[in-house]
Amino acid sequence: MNPSLAFHSPEAIRNEQERLLRKQIEFVATHSPFYKKVFSNNHIDPQSIQSLEDLKSIPTTSKDDFANVNDSFLAVPLKQIIDWCTTSGTTGNPVMVGLTENDLQRLAHNEYLSFLTAELTQNDCVQLMLTLDKQFMAGMAYYLGLRKIGCGIVRSGPGTPAAQIDIIKRHKVNVLVAVPSFLLKIISFAQGSGIDLNSLGVEKIICIGEAVRNDDLTPNILATKITEHWHVQLLGTFASTEMQTAFTEDAHGDGYFLHPELMFAEILDDNNNEVKEGETGELTITHFELEGTPLIRYRTGDICRKLSSQSKSGRNALKIGPVIGRKNQLIKLNGTTLYPNAIIQTLKEYDLDDFLVVVEKSAVQTDEVKILITSSKAVNYELMIQQLQNRLRVKPVIIHATKSELDALRPRESRKLIQVVFQ
Repeated sequence: MNPSLAFHSPEAIRNEQERLLRKQIEFVATHSPFYKKVFSNNHIDPQSIQSLEDLKSIPTTSKDDFANVNDSFLAVPLKQIIDWCTTSGTTGNPVMVGLTENDLQRLAHNEYLSFLTAELTQNDCVQLMLTLDKQFMAGMAYYLGLRKIGCGIVRSGPGTPAAQIDIIKRHKVNVLVAVPSFLLKIISFAQGSGIDLNSLGVEKIICIGEAVRNDDLTPNILATKITEHWHVQLLGTFASTEMQTAFTEDAHGDGYFLHPELMFAEILDDNNNEVKEGETGELTITHFELEGTPLIRYRTGDICRKLSSQSKSGRNALKIGPVIGRKNQLIKLNGTTLYPNAIIQTLKEYDLDDFLVVVEKSAVQTDEVKILITSSKAVNYELMIQQLQNRLRVKPVIIHATKSELDALRPRESRKLIQVVFQ
C-alpha cells in the first residue's frame, strides 16, 4: 500500500497540510532571520497563520531574495548542517542550501514516494546515470530514495554510452534514471554498434532534467524519438534544489503529482492570485517540516499549467503539467512571446553535436534571437528552419559555429549544460 497522503480525501489532505503549515510557520518565525524580518516588516503575527488561506497574507519570496541574502535563510546553527547543496546556476549565481539530518531523511522520503509513484519495488535494479558529487542534490536524493525502496542500485554516473550499456548487461538493470537527451546518444551508439537495446531488459526510464511531454501531456518529440527505438516506459519528474521536493508522473501520464505532506504549492499569476485549472502561472512553494533552509511562498520561476484534480490513480494531490519555461526567460519576438524551450525542443529533434540559443534582450518590442549550431553530420537546415518558423511564427537566424565558440558564450562553473544565454 502506498503510504502517500496523496491518496487521502481532499479534506484529510487539507487538514494535514494546515497542521504542518502552522508548525512550519512557528519554526521560521522563531529561527529564520529572513522570515522574522518579513513578519516584522509586514506586521504579520505568525500566530494568525492558521489556514492555507491565511498563508496569502505573507508576501512571496523571490529568487533574487534567496540569492542576495542567502545566509539569512539558514534557520539552524551551522553545526547542525551536515550537507551543503547548491542550485545549478542555470539562471544566475548558484545558491547554497543547507540540510540537517532530518532534512536528509525528508529528502529520502520524498524520493521514496516518487519511486512508489513510478511503481518501483524492491525487485527492481535501478541504474543512476547521473552524478552524485559536485553538491548535486538530485543525485543524492535518488540514491537515498532507492535505498528506502530496497531495490538494487547501480551508480554508473554520466559515463559513456558504451559503459552504460555494458553496466546494464552486467547487472541486469531493468530501470534507468537518466536525462532524456543523453538516451539519444545511447541509442545512436547502439545503432552504430549493432546492439539491440530492446534485448537488454530495460523496462522503464525515469527521466530527469528535461520534459518528455508537451504542454497537453502528449509525448513530446524527445520522448517519441526515444521510444521509436527503445520500447520502454518513460516517466517524467520535476524538482529543483530549492524545492527539495519532487513532482512525479505515474503510469497514467496525466500530470505530475505533488507529495502534499512535504510541500504546499500555489500556481500564481503576476498579481499573486491563484490561477484557475487549465491556466498557467508561476509555481510557488511552501515547505513542510524543513529545518535547514525552509522557504515560505517561494516563487520558483518555473511556469507550468495547473491541471484538473481528477486522477485515474485515485490521488487527490495537486497536479501540474510540464514546465513550459522560466519566467525570466520570456522572449519577445516580432509580436510573439515564447520561452526558449520551444526552440530547444525543436533543435533536439536533430542529431546535432551542440547548439546554443543566444538572446539579446531589448527594452522595446523585439528581442534578437540567434541559434548557434555545430554538427559533424549532415543536417536538413531548410527543414529545421521551416519547423522553427511554423512553431515560432517567425523565421530564426541560424549560425554555424564551433564547439569552442559555443562554450565561450556559456557561463562557467555551471553544473548543467547551458542551452540558452541572455546578453
